[in-house]
Amino acid sequence: ERWFAPGLATTPNGPFFRNLSMIFLDLGVPRLQPQEQINLALYALENFGKLLPGLDRIVVFLTCIPGLGQIAAEGHRKDQVPRCLQLLRNLTDNSVAFFQSAIEFLLIPCGSTEAAS
Repeated sequence: ERWFAPGLATTPNGPFFRNLSMIFLDLGVPRLQPQEQINLALYALENFGKLLPGLDRIVVFLTCIPGLGQIAAEGHRKDQVPRCLQLLRNLTDNSVAFFQSAIEFLLIPCGSTEAAS
């Protein structure tokens, strides 16, 4: 929750906190139970609009990927897909910010002037 605090960007400890958080998320999220990954992904989606554009959104987007994968898994699909869709329908600013970040992150290689051969 601290990641979504509005004053984090202006504090002198902000960069240290972000770097430490990125390491923690990178190492910790794959070790969570599937339901916890889902809950984390939905929490991040719900609060995505509060993040600053750029690195913050990319880190949280990458953190959401395991949970979104668990939502699509056969055992969770029946319960979690409607929950995720409802969240996306109700929170237009957050869902727009999420999909804009996804497009920016996934299409970064397409912006290069020369394609690799």
